[in-house]
Order: sequence, then structure tokens, then C-alpha cells
Amino acid sequence: MVSKKKIKFISSKTDKLKRKGLNKIPGLTQTLAKSPSQFSEQFSPIFADRGNGALITDYENNSFIDTIMGVGPLILGYKNISINNAIKKQLNKGIIFSLVNPLEVKLAQELSRLMPNLEMFRFSKTGADSTSAAVRAARSYTSKNKILSCGYHGWHDWNAITLNKNSGILKENKKYIKKFLYNDFENLADNLDSDTAAVIMEPMIFDFPENNFLQKIRKLTKQKKTLFVFDEMWTGFRMHLGGAQAYFKIEADLVCYSKAIANGMPISVLGGSKKIMQSFQEKSFFYTTFGGEVLSVAAALECLRILKKNDVCKKIEKKGIRLIQEMNKLINEYDINFLNVKGYGARSMLNIQDEDAMIIKTFIHQEFLKSGILWNGAISLSYAHNTLIINKILKSFEKILRMIKKIGLNKLSKNINGKIIKKLVL
Repeated sequence: MVSKKKIKFISSKTDKLKRKGLNKIPGLTQTLAKSPSQFSEQFSPIFADRGNGALITDYENNSFIDTIMGVGPLILGYKNISINNAIKKQLNKGIIFSLVNPLEVKLAQELSRLMPNLEMFRFSKTGADSTSAAVRAARSYTSKNKILSCGYHGWHDWNAITLNKNSGILKENKKYIKKFLYNDFENLADNLDSDTAAVIMEPMIFDFPENNFLQKIRKLTKQKKTLFVFDEMWTGFRMHLGGAQAYFKIEADLVCYSKAIANGMPISVLGGSKKIMQSFQEKSFFYTTFGGEVLSVAAALECLRILKKNDVCKKIEKKGIRLIQEMNKLINEYDINFLNVKGYGARSMLNIQDEDAMIIKTFIHQEFLKSGILWNGAISLSYAHNTLIINKILKSFEKILRMIKKIGLNKLSKNINGKIIKKLVL
């Protein structure tokens, strides 16, 4: 065995807090991706204390390079001074008001400049709010019922009925939604009928569209008078300042944003044409008290200003492409044919194709931690990830590949210090 070094990132202090938390919070987490089961339990950190730039410090005062970045929102990094100052400035004026705040109008105007095909906007708090509102708007506008979906769109009933954990949802919802596979246009076309109100999809997860996949959907939805909805929780303000719409040169009818727009403050956006969006004023309903919470709006305005001024998306893309290429180069050099890295610059994933994938993932996760890197399968780069950090990730990855080659797959499980990471099943 090679990985004999015993390092602990948890103590009785963390164990005690974990027990208290499990007694009061189902699963200990508000977001499944942060669950202890998604890390190597009894070895990995559980609680975060603070962050700075691309670094996260846990409850035991261990600091790591963070490649998860709050599960996506931290496009500029932790504790960005400009974002914090914008929040503090607005905090001195107020958080939420009894009247509309001018910043709401200002943000809508700025978004329209970035995405000219989107003429009107509504703000809320989470991605699930916006995708659910998009589905409601599509049904209202088209007077149709069915939804074709590709990707994950949140916890609300219309989408969650397709998940494994769907208890408590009326089974009738199943009649009105059908999932289709990414890059399988025939699968989509076969299921798009006269009662389909919308096709909603993540324009890209980790695989790039093939054979004009998005263009074909856009053409078909126009022909069938079905709305085309982009769920850009991940791609928005990350792939391109104008999102996947601008990156792939595709105009959707409705677009949903969250995560990277405000560098961690809770806000989501639904944008679309006037003729569709006005349904919320005329015959449909999507209102929420905290949609007008202006600390998040102020953060979003400042975040967009920084993204634009510093050409952040292009700079992250350049670093990320290098990271993907160099990781794949190392994988080829060590002749490890069950691994490959895919995705786009700002978001990539290590694809593990082996029946013992979770053992392999756990080992890699463990050894990254020992090198001072928090990793759980995907890498979400931020503006705070500089060249030195990229180099450290690559150096640590090469060391891990060398260890895997030396140990061998059949003995890898004996070199794991904690529990095997559980497969994320939605």
C-alpha cells in the first residue's frame, strides 16, 4: 500500500457539531451536493468557517484551494471586496422596502443590454423559482400543457416528479413531463407533440452539442409553436457574459439565470420577450416578497460590472481550457484509460468509467485533500483561481495518477482512509 499517510481533517469538535446538526437538520444540509455523503465521511471536512479568494477554511482551521466554489455561485471568489462594498453601501440604505427600488429597474436594463433578445425580467431567489415560472409562463402563453426537459431544473413538483425522490408529489404530474437525452434530437422530436408548451434544457452540462443539436431544436420549436427555454443556472455569466445564448448563437424564448450572477448572493432571474413575460401581469402569477431584496440586486449589478470590465469569462475560459487539456494529457501519459476530463473552461468534470468509479473518486478526492485541494468530481473555476493555483492542481493530479498506477485498481480501496463517497442520485 502506498497511501499510508494518516491525516485527519476532523476531530471530536466536528463530530460533536455533526451530531447536533443531524438531530436538527435532515441530512445536515440545505443542498444535497454539500452533504457529508458527497465527501469521504470520517476523513473529509464537513463544516466551512470562512473563505477568501479561491481558498476555503474549514471548522478545524484547515485551508484548502476550493474547486467547488459554493456549488457554482462564486464566479469572482470568496470575500470579493467590490461585491462586499456594494452590499454594505446598500445595507446602509435598506434591504427590502414597501415600494419598488430603482436598482431593480437598473438591473433589468443592464441584463437587457447583455442579452438584447430578452426584453423583460423578473427576479426571485432560487433557480427552481425561475425555471418553474418559465414553465408556467410557457403554459400560459401557448395554452398547452406538456413539457420536454433535459437536465436538472429544481425541486418543484413539475420537475421533481422525474426524480427518484418524488414522494409527496401528485403522480398526475408525470403525464405532463417527458425527459429527453442530450444530443439525441430524434428522441426529442419523437416526443414533441401538439400539446407541448415548452422544451426546457440546460444548453450544456459537460458535453458540447453535436450535429447542430441546439439549432435543430430551435427550428423545430418555432415550427411547432413551442417555447424554447434555456436553464442557464450554470452557463449564465460563466461561459460568456451573454451566457450560452451568446456562446452558441442561439436565441431562446425564455432564459433562467442564478448562481454566478451575484457572486454568492441569493438571486435568480427569468428573462424573455415582452409578449411572453407580460403574461405575469395579465393572466398568470409569479410574485414573491423577496424578489425585490436589494442587497442581492446590488451585488448582481456590481458582479456584472466586474465581469464586463475585466473580461472575466474569457480569462476563466483560457485557464480552464488549459487545465482540461493538461489533465487529459497527464491521463494519456500515465495510460489511465478509464479517466477523461470534459466540459468547458469555467466548468469541467473528471469522467470515471469503471465499475469501481466511486472508489476511484474517493481516492482522488482524498489525495487532493492531502495536497490542500477541496475537490468532489467537478471543477468550477473562478476569477480568483490564478496560474499558481492551476499549476498546483495539475501537480497534485499528476501525483495522484502516479499513485493510482503504482497501487493498482484492485488495491485502491485498501488505501482509503474514510468512507467511500456515495453516488449522487436525484
